[in-house]
This record gives sequence, structure tokens and C-alpha cells, in this order.
Amino acid sequence: MVNFSLFSFDLESGELHLRGRRVRLSSQNAKVLAMLIEARGRPVDREQISKGLWPGVAFIDYEHAINKAISQLRSTLRDDPRQPRYIETLPRKGYRFIAEIRQPLEAATALPPASEIDSPAPLVELFAMPLVHRRWRRKTHLLAFGSLLALLLLLTAAFLVWRWQQQQVEAHHVTISIGILPMESNSPTSAALAERFRLDLSDALAAVPEVKVQTFHSFAASPRDSNFINALAKQQKVDVLLLGSLSEQGGCCQLTLEVVREADFSHLTSLHYAGSPQQLGSIRKRLLQDLFARLKLLPNGQAASHNATADAAYQDYFAGRHLLDERTNEAINQAIVSFKRSLEHDSNFSLGYSGLSSAYLLLADRDAFSDGYPMARNLALHALQLDENNAEAHAILGCIGMSLDWNPNVAEQELRRAVALDPDEAIYHMWLASLLNVEARFPDAFEQIALAQENDPFWPPVYQTEVMVAGNAGLYPRAISSAQTLTRLTPTWPFAQDELAWAYWYAGQPDQATSAWRRLAELKSDAAGVRLAEEGQKILRTKGTPVYALWRLQHLASLPDSGYHARSLQLAEWQAYAGNLPATLAAVKAMVYNHDPAVIQVGVDPAFKTYRSSDAFMQVYSSYGIQTPQMGPLAGNQPAQNQKASKK
Repeated sequence: MVNFSLFSFDLESGELHLRGRRVRLSSQNAKVLAMLIEARGRPVDREQISKGLWPGVAFIDYEHAINKAISQLRSTLRDDPRQPRYIETLPRKGYRFIAEIRQPLEAATALPPASEIDSPAPLVELFAMPLVHRRWRRKTHLLAFGSLLALLLLLTAAFLVWRWQQQQVEAHHVTISIGILPMESNSPTSAALAERFRLDLSDALAAVPEVKVQTFHSFAASPRDSNFINALAKQQKVDVLLLGSLSEQGGCCQLTLEVVREADFSHLTSLHYAGSPQQLGSIRKRLLQDLFARLKLLPNGQAASHNATADAAYQDYFAGRHLLDERTNEAINQAIVSFKRSLEHDSNFSLGYSGLSSAYLLLADRDAFSDGYPMARNLALHALQLDENNAEAHAILGCIGMSLDWNPNVAEQELRRAVALDPDEAIYHMWLASLLNVEARFPDAFEQIALAQENDPFWPPVYQTEVMVAGNAGLYPRAISSAQTLTRLTPTWPFAQDELAWAYWYAGQPDQATSAWRRLAELKSDAAGVRLAEEGQKILRTKGTPVYALWRLQHLASLPDSGYHARSLQLAEWQAYAGNLPATLAAVKAMVYNHDPAVIQVGVDPAFKTYRSSDAFMQVYSSYGIQTPQMGPLAGNQPAQNQKASKK
């Protein structure tokens, strides 16, 4: 056991504690931390880390895995790579642990030096004392001995009672140990996908209570006969083995997972999934839900949680999380039903309350439920009363602190707490990036986006956030590139076309923007919207941006809407592009007065750049305590608003 700062770390078990409270740390990250600490200030290069994590294996994408491990460690330790307190990056040399390492205090059992021990009284003096004193001392010794014996008996009895209670508790809290073998694949491309999928699945399973995950690396090239695998399972003391294969051909992935019981090497179930490489993230979530349900097939009542009630609560919770990923109002309402059902099984289930809170937060963001924010806040606070380490609840309070309370300090504190508790959850990095964006802290926002992309590289909302941040930072080529990635990931999603249109518009490419808005109407099968979009294109090409902006204002209620770019913000934006300062001020003032969550974007939105130098404009914007961001060097030049688009 070693101590550093407020942390203590057990080098043998890999357990990390902060002020005595255990902090979740994956086995892989624990090994990296142990290597860095044991180096005692010496650099540890990436090859050493690779050999330590995957001995004897030519790991396919170890660079990515090491980057992710170091990033997750820094998030867990709340370490800033620019001003590190624990892990220092040494260019071309690796990493070094720089914090002062303290050994824990040993138990005070050693005797002090002989010179410090009081010398005993001379024997002559002892025997020269009156006899009555010797008899009283003997009685005192007997009384002391009797008291000590009684105390020992009481302590022994108390220990036996405590141990019996612990055995009763342990009898009802069975931990399952799951071993995940390297997956078979049919090509180098599918091998890389399979290994990343396996590591992500390992992290997801490790987050489930009462589940211990062992991810094997050392026998990737070994024969997969039953004798070898069974011997390995016994050696590593795992209860269940997961053996899988992932093949990819023509953009379609086929995933098969076999669940095997170690005790008798019997086959419990097979799981099959198919989808594109971009869908592996959602496949992993479905697999987790299915695997959790099937673990109840284990003998002697073993399961991934301590009782049938918790099993049912977790199943409904996972079902709700899967529905939230669909991001439609119908799916969100179905998720609410699932979360409520999980709480019917267990009224003290913290994740059920935080899942329900997430659903109401989404509805509030879409103006689909007027009391969504208060409901989300109350549910998140209740979840934290049950479990103060519920990362989702902290993240929700951060979002509310940003959108509703306009309190960036509280928002950042809660969101960073969520990231520290669960650094593998992409959405927490994404929400933190959104907060940093409205404060014009663009480099920090891009750092969080990179972490989100590492955790879930094919999740569309990550690229949505990157479009927004890059556009506000004036990095228009990056915004367009991210929007194009979004459209490739979700070719039939109207929202992706809306993001692409705004990226083009902010970049000063209005013709491409109007083409994307036309495509949005087509994807929504909105014939009237298509005709309006074509009409708008003609006005833009012949009469320029200000007239087109007035036309947009005239038809704002009729134009196709993705449901994500708030109408209230669009009203202020198009007034700004039309060059009408009084109308722009009125629109922003209405947003502030109505406590519109979208108003926090005004401080960084490219549409208002020319107006942010106006005292009248900024006075309206900050009148209700909204902090005015200091635009940094990344904020680019506003593209010309009054340009007259050339004819094609």
C-alpha cells in the first residue's frame, strides 16, 4: 500500500481509495498506475506499458489503448496534463509518476531503543517494601487480570457475532467472476474492431455491481481447445467465460458470443448481433443487457446482483438506457416507463432515479415537458441521497446548473465529478465540452471531445458537439468536416443535415447550407418544406444574405425543423443576419426574460459576433447574471453576412 496526495493505492490488489473511499478503477488502468508508481520517478515508456499489459502478445492497437488508459487515469486522479500533479508526459520517452509517494505508517509494535526504556527498580528496593503493599499489588494484579479476561471474552463474543453476520451477508452477495477471451476475426480490420469492442465490453461489465471482470491477453495466439481454456479458467478463478468472434465484410459486422460455465465447461447460451462498425457501440449496450439477463442461468442462484429484485431492477434500467439512445420523444417516454418499473422493483435503486432524471432532462431540452428541469433536478438529488457516487446524477445536476441556473461554476464542478467517477462515459465528456464551449474555453472543450471520441468513436452526438464547438471557435473547416462525419454515420437523420447546413452557413458558404436544408426537408418527406427550401435558395442567389434572412424570418414557422436548433435562438440569429440590431436585441431580451436555456449560446454564437461589441447588446445579454465569455484566440472571423451569393 502506498499513499500520494489524498489517495492510497494497493499495489497488489489494484484498489484505489480517495480519503478512505474506494474509487472505481479498471484492472487495466490499475496495472498502468502500479507500473508508474513502482518506477519511483523513472520514465516508463509505451513499450514497457504494452509488455506489462499484454505480455507476449503483438497487440493490434496498443497505442490507442495506452492513450485511453492514461487519459482515464488522469480523469480519475483529476490530473491536468498541462499542469500535472501525478502523471507527467515525457515526449518520446513515455510517462513518469511525479507525486510524492509515502509509505503507510506501520503498526506500533516494535519496541523503542533500550536507552529509552525506563530502568526497572532494583530488586533490593522491591523486597524492602512493606508486605501489605505486596499483598495489595497482588490483588490489583488479579483484578486487572480478571478485567482483561472478561474484556477478551466480550471482544471474542462480539467478533463471533460480527463474523456470523458477515457470513450471512456474504451468503446473499455472490460475486461473479467473468473472463473475456480475445475474439476471433477474419481480417486485420475486424481484429482491431474486435479488440476495441472486447475492451469496451470489459469496462462496461466492470461497472455492474457484484461482477468481477478478468480480461485475458496472454494467450491470444494459443489454441482454443476446451482443455486449455478450462485450465486457464481454473487458474484465474473465473466463474464464466465469454468466447466470441467478430467478422466484417462489406461494411457489415457479425458478432457471436458464447457464454460458458467454468465449473463443468457447459455451454449456457449464444448471443448473435449484426450491424455496421458504426453501430458497435449500441450493440455493446444491447449485449450488456442480454448478458445480464442470462447470467441468472448460473448454478446455485448466482447472478450479477444479490437478489432477484435487483436483477429485475437492473434489467428494466438497462432497457431504459437503450431506449434513451434512440433520442426520439416516443422512445424517451418508453424509457420513463422502464425506469419507473425498475423503481417498482427496488425503491432505493439510485440508478433508476438518475435514469428517470436523464429522460426528463431530454424532454426539457426539447421543450416537450414544461416541468422537465425541476423534475430532473429533484430526481438527481434523490439519486445522490441513495448513492453519492452516482456519476449520472452529478452530470445531470451539471447540465441543469448550466442550462437553467446559468451557474457555470456549479455546473463545471458537477460535470467534472461525473467524469472522475465514470471517465469511460462519452456523454459526460460531451456535456462538459458544451459547458466549456459557452464559456469560450475552446481548447479545453476540444480536449473533452477527444476523450468522448476515444470512448465512443461512432456515437453521433459527439460529432454534433464538435460541430457546435468548432463553429463557435471559428474553426469552420473542422466544423464542416465533423458535420460530414455526422451525416455519414446517420445518413437518414434530418438532424445531421441541419448541423451540416449551419456549419456551412457559419463558414460563409450559404449555397451549400441551403442545399443541406433542402435535404433535411427531403428526409422528413416534407414536400412543402422542399418547395420552400428551393424558393429560399433562389432568393439567396439573387438577392443576398440580408434579404434571405428576412425571408427566413417570414417563413420560420413553416420551414422544416430538426427539433434541435431552438426556434427562439434562430429568431435572434436571423434578425442579426438581416442587420436589424433593435429586433435582435428584442429577441435576445425575450430569451433572457423567459429564462430560455438556449440564451447561453448567444455569447459565442457566430451570428452575434458583430453585435458583441455593442454595449446595449451585452447589457441585455448579461442583465440576468449571465456571465459574458472572453473570446479566446481560436475565435475566427465572422464570415460576411451581406454577401451576395453568386449564381451557379
